[in-house]
Amino acid sequence: MDSQASTEDLIACPHCDALQRLPELEVGQKAVCIQCDHTLSYSMHESLDRPLACAIAGLILLVLSLSFPFLAFEASGREQSIGLAQSALELSRYGSPILGIVSLAFIIVAPAVILIAVVALLGQLFLNRRPIAGKQLATLIFMLNPWAMVDVFFLGTLISLTKIAELAYLKTGTAFWSFLIFALVFAATMASLDKHTIWKRLESVNNV
Repeated sequence: MDSQASTEDLIACPHCDALQRLPELEVGQKAVCIQCDHTLSYSMHESLDRPLACAIAGLILLVLSLSFPFLAFEASGREQSIGLAQSALELSRYGSPILGIVSLAFIIVAPAVILIAVVALLGQLFLNRRPIAGKQLATLIFMLNPWAMVDVFFLGTLISLTKIAELAYLKTGTAFWSFLIFALVFAATMASLDKHTIWKRLESVNNV
């Protein structure tokens, strides 16, 4: 029985698969893999407050990004504006439906689902309630995270703008700046989420 319990306490490093037991961390400390120095867990002040606040702010910024023009192009006396969601529809319209669906899924849908799941999960944990579908929400967050390519999209947009600027006059809309801040807030949300801390908190709440 003790052997089984001690085995269950072991975790595998996601980088090198080395099995090890995490120590109890004080605030400001982090645990690294004994074999490859990959960060396994860390302890921060307000471990739930920060990602919860960032997730709520991220959802607000995403709504703003979808509600206003993203970019405006002016050439030969004609001006045309385009929204964030409209850009994916335009890809489908001009012969790239798969690329349009993929970009919509990875840039808007996946980040939105992650942030909603973070708010739903951490909101319940913050109130010391036993989360409804807590394990499913945690699994969904960390499973979808690699597929949320907000930073990749924004970097690609900036590179494209340097080329388009040679052909037309560009004006950045409200959504452009909202999405820039959203990308930073989304990255901050995921950076402040520690998988081990979340699962440990779920176990403690479920055992109450």
